[in-house]
Amino acid sequence: MAGRKPLAAGFAALTLLAIVPSATSAATNDPLRISKPVNMTKADLAPTRTYGSPFLLVDPHNKMNVVAATVEMRSRACLVFRSADGGQTWRQLDNLPAAPSYPFCFQTSGSVTESPMAWGRNGTLYIAMAAWDVQDGGDARGNLSTVVSRSTNLGDTWQTTLARNNRGKTLGDIETDRPVSGVAVDSTSGNEDIVYVTYRRNLSSATPSVNPRPMVQVSTDGGKTFGDPADVSAEWVKDPKNITGTFPDDKKTAANVGGYNPVVAVGDDGTAYVLWERRSVGVTPSANFAYYLARSSDKGKTWATSEAFAETPNLAGGFIVWSKGPSPQGTVHLAWHAKPGQTQGETDIYYRNSTDGGKTFSPAKLLNDDDPKALASQFLPAISVAPNGRVDVAWWDFRDDPGNYVNDVYYTYSNDNGKTWSKNIRITDRSVNRKIGPWSNGFDMRQPPGVASTNELAIFAWDDTRNGNVDTQSQDMFSSAAQFKAIGGGANGAKYALAALGGVAFVGLILVVVALLRRDRTPGPAKTKAKAKAAEESVKVQS
Repeated sequence: MAGRKPLAAGFAALTLLAIVPSATSAATNDPLRISKPVNMTKADLAPTRTYGSPFLLVDPHNKMNVVAATVEMRSRACLVFRSADGGQTWRQLDNLPAAPSYPFCFQTSGSVTESPMAWGRNGTLYIAMAAWDVQDGGDARGNLSTVVSRSTNLGDTWQTTLARNNRGKTLGDIETDRPVSGVAVDSTSGNEDIVYVTYRRNLSSATPSVNPRPMVQVSTDGGKTFGDPADVSAEWVKDPKNITGTFPDDKKTAANVGGYNPVVAVGDDGTAYVLWERRSVGVTPSANFAYYLARSSDKGKTWATSEAFAETPNLAGGFIVWSKGPSPQGTVHLAWHAKPGQTQGETDIYYRNSTDGGKTFSPAKLLNDDDPKALASQFLPAISVAPNGRVDVAWWDFRDDPGNYVNDVYYTYSNDNGKTWSKNIRITDRSVNRKIGPWSNGFDMRQPPGVASTNELAIFAWDDTRNGNVDTQSQDMFSSAAQFKAIGGGANGAKYALAALGGVAFVGLILVVVALLRRDRTPGPAKTKAKAKAAEESVKVQS
């Protein structure tokens, strides 16, 4: 038996090396590991498949259930995928959220988000989409309507409401409402969910011309019916004093201001927040963009607007979420990309928040930590907040390719409500080749990467061309997760539980071998007791 002592010591040392990194990570609040990406769309074998980056949500009643809403660009349909194991495996749901008479939701240009989702009470899932058919004249200049669908069974079946019906409008009245960029639900006020859906209204064929406007529609009966659309910038734009920055004095009128890409969040007190992008129309040279926040405390009847962050070059991609605490009004979180001080070139990711209902905001914080001298671009951030308050922000990043033909998903998080942020973490295991897929084919389709949060995981999803080539131009969806805590027993959590230690099977095998080696040196009843304990520990590790 003496000859086996070095072998046992060697395995014990290897086990220690496997455990120490996870203990260090836990102590510093860093993720235990980044999981290997999985192909969400591997069941689709069509060579021309082209999936966009999805919108992600975690089921508030079961953190292992994750839903993803996306567009398949060739079919122009909105699809929903679901995972029952925290994003490790996925399947496409059979039923589509769109109405049969409005089967298409994809728009080839001008989009910032596609098919946003939100939870209501009693596990109701809402998804908002642009909606059209061939008879509506196409997605660029035709009539696009707005649909909100809801499901009470995680997307297995859907009930669809036509929130804004533009079908049949003719020249002068054609309304191209795109993108449908936001949906949020007040599930605490009244007896039924109050649902807010936001989109950009386009009346390009109107005479005289009408600029794009940030619109919101509200349902007070759980998404069954919606009121007329309201322009959240309507009152603000009437006063020229509100139009600041590089606007010439003679252009400070409603006719020269456009409102783009509104996104919406709702606080527990029922206050709705709409973040929208102010642009110039008919101004040469064009004024820089700015972001404004419209607030309503009366279910969307009236809106008060104030500047969320000042006019900045290359500003776009704004995203908003609301979370509880630390103040009674909660926190409004904002993220966007911009390049202050430059009129062109690379952009960076910024964050700020408000804890007084949007009246004031914290100073802007730069989130990407790459070398500014490299002039790499980062754009289109998405935000999610875990139940424990961890703020997760993910974005597209070109730091690993100075030629701007491939990009990655990068990520940072904050454990103190946005005061400080972690180092940037690369989520993609390989860069996405943008010479393949929609970008190379002229779509220039750019959606934020998806991100959804639990206390244990930050789950990500993105569009990826690794399985495509110049002939097929195919694009799939991939997902991965940053793991912060072990997920407790059960089949669903097993793969995540000790993955940071080098794999469940590997660690379990080490413990079993060590136990067996020790058993040979243990006499009589003690050996039997040690064997039982080793078996028990092995079961714990693998369960």
